[in-house]
Amino acid sequence: MAPAATVTFMTRLRNQRPFKSADRPGRNPVLAALGPLLPAIGLGAIFLVCAVVAILTTRANAGIALLWPGNAIVAALLIRMRHVRWSATAVAIFVAGACANRLLGHDASQVAIALTAVNMVEIAAMVYVFRVAIPLPFPKLTILQAAYMTLIMGILIPGATALLGGAVLHVMNDVPLWDTAQHWWASDALGACLLAPPIILYSKPNLQRLLRPQFFWQNLLMLPMCMVATYLAVR
Repeated sequence: MAPAATVTFMTRLRNQRPFKSADRPGRNPVLAALGPLLPAIGLGAIFLVCAVVAILTTRANAGIALLWPGNAIVAALLIRMRHVRWSATAVAIFVAGACANRLLGHDASQVAIALTAVNMVEIAAMVYVFRVAIPLPFPKLTILQAAYMTLIMGILIPGATALLGGAVLHVMNDVPLWDTAQHWWASDALGACLLAPPIILYSKPNLQRLLRPQFFWQNLLMLPMCMVATYLAVR
């Protein structure tokens, strides 16, 4: 190629607009558009799976599952995530919860929406406290910080939202307010105490330490004891 032609070619190449992700050969534009939303979709899917399992395996006559882990798991993940698309995440969780309550729990549409709204209030309160109001150095918590977090995330916030959830079911399904609120609190507190700490405290060094032979069997034996103790405490 002649020098003049080479200069012209390089000039044109520099003046071309750069490829965007959707312009790359073989890249699906739909997947490219959904890429930023995948964390929100993933959180919605996690909440849906937790809700489905809880409804199908532990739901009682009053419309409350004996164990409801979805709120604590999603809240813990949102607390640990660096970047969150809040609007998309809220929509994903709302759709997942409402569909699970309506289709599998066989709640009326307004009840399914109301129960999902209460769950979202609980998740939002947990996330706000530990992302904005009282940020902690996750996952390196002191014993005092861990106890403080357990008090707020496992007792106070689930207790407050249990009163709200109990009131919703009392008005809409004509069930006893106090008993319903107690069952709601026990269900959410059990999920928060058992399943939030592993997510909150997760780090690669911590996981490697737990899996060491000298600690693995000890931790494995402690798990059912913790489950029994937590269940008895919240009952």
